[in-house]
Amino acid sequence: MKVFQLFAMIFVATAVSVGCNTVPYTGRTQVMLVSKAQEKDFASRAWNEAGRKEAESKEQRYKEALERVGKNIAQAVNNPDCEWEFKVFDSDRPNAFCLPDGKVAVYTGLFKFVDNDAELAAVLAHEAAHSFARHGSEQISQGVLNGKGAEVLNATDTGTRQLLDMYGSATNESATLAYTAENEREADYIGLIFMAKAGYDPAAAIKFREKIEKVLNPGFKSHIGELEKRLPEAEIIYNQAPEKRGLGEVYSAAVHNPVFTAKPTAASESLLEKAGAAFKAGDKPRLKQVLADAESSVSLHPEDQKALVIYGKILALLNNSPETNLLAENVFAEAVRLDPEDDEARRYLADTLYRQELFNAAIEQLEQVLNNGHFIDPATIALLNMCYIRDEQYGRGINFLGQLAGKYPQKDDIKLQIAVLAHHWGNKPLAVNWLRQVIDRADASEANRETAEKLLYMNR
Repeated sequence: MKVFQLFAMIFVATAVSVGCNTVPYTGRTQVMLVSKAQEKDFASRAWNEAGRKEAESKEQRYKEALERVGKNIAQAVNNPDCEWEFKVFDSDRPNAFCLPDGKVAVYTGLFKFVDNDAELAAVLAHEAAHSFARHGSEQISQGVLNGKGAEVLNATDTGTRQLLDMYGSATNESATLAYTAENEREADYIGLIFMAKAGYDPAAAIKFREKIEKVLNPGFKSHIGELEKRLPEAEIIYNQAPEKRGLGEVYSAAVHNPVFTAKPTAASESLLEKAGAAFKAGDKPRLKQVLADAESSVSLHPEDQKALVIYGKILALLNNSPETNLLAENVFAEAVRLDPEDDEARRYLADTLYRQELFNAAIEQLEQVLNNGHFIDPATIALLNMCYIRDEQYGRGINFLGQLAGKYPQKDDIKLQIAVLAHHWGNKPLAVNWLRQVIDRADASEANRETAEKLLYMNR
């Protein structure tokens, strides 16, 4: 029996005693196949792995800020299961994480975007909320049920890296187990409560989010509206806090590490090559690092269209999660905004729209690309046709593809797709007409002619 199957059986067998948990503050019921003892083991492994991989920062200002704000947030969380510890890791990634046992790390790259204690509190409270709501263990539990949790449960090196991904110490877009949009909304809400209880102005969370989303994720469809909706409740808690700290200490420009004053070169094709090699080799840690490099380049070069396209292409290599697709969509949308003539970016944008079942939007992008005479290939034609079918835009599809077939009479794949579309529309005579054009064309390939004959048989 495979190790994963054994662990899965053990966890499912104990589901009666462990199986469900209620998230504080929201009351949501979550699947929970991970015990508190296992969480501590997971956290210990992840913390040790982070300490092994990351160098601690020597910037005393960062350490003091983290200790000062972190202790106040810890007091607000008031979780007896936590033994709080705070570290600053020397990395230009703008990131932070909180493990289930209260181990907290902030990367030096985050301080580039933090202007005061309250904004740092917003970050720490959000990460602490993930931990408090047991989101990491929830996703590990879902992974067990979905067959993705073997490495985590078996304490392998890969599993430990997944834990770091899960608890936020690496860019989650490429995580095997990743927080859901619902998890993020809960962490936003609970995080506002925690920072308000700690006496920090919760409005700072919105200001920080606006700032970092604008720089890191150009064009990103924000969840700031959710924060704004929850703000009145958080402000009531803030006004009742034993000690109102407001923004806390306001950092001068000097607090930021000088490394950020010099802009690195924008993402280059070499990053894409490295990402492709890592993806082909199944080297997820390397792929994460390349992704972080590309993201950093975009954050420091928000108007560099090429950097955006490369970042988007790397995102396209990752898992097909809703969060990744949404991020990729907005990256490519921004790239198209910066250069409307870049049909390659527009073609990638259409892919992301299709994966989110935004078929009409995908159709608009693909039709523009094809009208410009680009990507007249079987894969693009098939994708467009699938959008027509899924969105039931049969007439529009027949009309557009018919015109395209007239412009490119040698492209028999267009005729075949029209026949498929006509078949789905219930117009068999029209399907037969287009199939006959393929069969009767002297220069048609044997493969296309054979496909046409099979489709013709289906439409008899």
